[in-house]
Amino acid sequence: MKKNPGTSFESDSTQSFPNVPEDEISLFDVIGILGKKKVLILFITLIFTLVATSYSFWLTPLYKARVGLFPLSEAEDLDATEATKVVFRLYIDRILSYRYQREIFDRENFLEKFVDDVNDTAGPDYNLQEIHDSIKTSTGVLDRNAVSPVYIKMEGSKPKVMSDFLNMLTKGDIQEEGIDKLIDRAKKLYNQYYPKIQHLRAKAKLDRLNKISELEEADKRKRKEILDEIDRYRFKAKMFRLDRIERLTRFLTIARNLGIKDRKFSDVHTRDIPLWHSYGESGLEAEIEELKSRTNDDPFITQLPELHSQLKKLDVNRMGESLKSRTNDDPYTPDITTLQSKVAVNVFDGKTFDEVKRLLRKLPPTRLTFVSYPSIPPLHPIEPNKYIIIFSGFVLGLITGIMAAFIKHTMEKYRDELLR
Repeated sequence: MKKNPGTSFESDSTQSFPNVPEDEISLFDVIGILGKKKVLILFITLIFTLVATSYSFWLTPLYKARVGLFPLSEAEDLDATEATKVVFRLYIDRILSYRYQREIFDRENFLEKFVDDVNDTAGPDYNLQEIHDSIKTSTGVLDRNAVSPVYIKMEGSKPKVMSDFLNMLTKGDIQEEGIDKLIDRAKKLYNQYYPKIQHLRAKAKLDRLNKISELEEADKRKRKEILDEIDRYRFKAKMFRLDRIERLTRFLTIARNLGIKDRKFSDVHTRDIPLWHSYGESGLEAEIEELKSRTNDDPFITQLPELHSQLKKLDVNRMGESLKSRTNDDPYTPDITTLQSKVAVNVFDGKTFDEVKRLLRKLPPTRLTFVSYPSIPPLHPIEPNKYIIIFSGFVLGLITGIMAAFIKHTMEKYRDELLR
């Protein structure tokens, strides 16, 4: 008896390949797999957690130290208040100056104290520059219209050294300088910054006036273009009117010669009708008279309303009016804003040096004292956050362990199927 070829093929196929299990898997199967491979999962999770823990302790902790300053501002009169603002800003400017920081840096031998935080091979000047660049003030507190607390901040890996350095910067009383030294330093700052601001203000004003001129010239040019276009349309309409008068006059002669007096619209049923026939003598005479008596073609020019609307818009230039009404260019000049962000510039904004000098002379001695909130070495670093790093390592290890458990289970099951 012959074998059926199809049956033979199916039998061979069944014997050649193992039965592949279905892809679907139940929740109980998942729990069972995780239970069998729990040692592998725990091992991988532990490895990742230990690596993350080691990494978090290997990173150098970064601390933030700060010191607060506030002027005694119980003012008895407006001049005293203004003088307090001037002195306070000069005081802050001295603290932030590179020269004063270098004096404290060298005198107290902070190079050895900061040696782990700075470049050891670049020299003290470079090291101090790094420290100088790391010192920041609270934003928005040096407003020229208010005397607010100022917090001077510094970041680094040595909290006690940073706190000591900030306290030394703010330790000196402004009274040590005296009014004469204060006025002398104010004059130097005035000579350094005020001319720059005056130059930038003059340039900003000139640029604004030039911009106004450019806008006005652009409006004039646009207005002339529109008026020229209106003239062209008017000339075109006039030529069309004169040409039609000439054509209608010729048709009138034909109508008279043929004796066509009245219109013949009702007698004609086609569209290709000569004007002398459709209008007749009376109709042609009436239109010719109307065209000759017309003194203004504007109502018959469809483009004029839009062109007149464009002309109306040019009567008022909002940008030009805004520039003309501007009384202060400072907020619109980035270079001036940058200079005014410096403490010393805010001292003299809107004041001459003589006015500043007068304010300082009227300042009572007790007004030269400032309240200082000393810097206390921070106990906790701002970064790295060890808890987040360790927890992230734990979660990543757990996920990796579960994936490894399923991969190993699949490989083992496939191997068992092949060996059957």
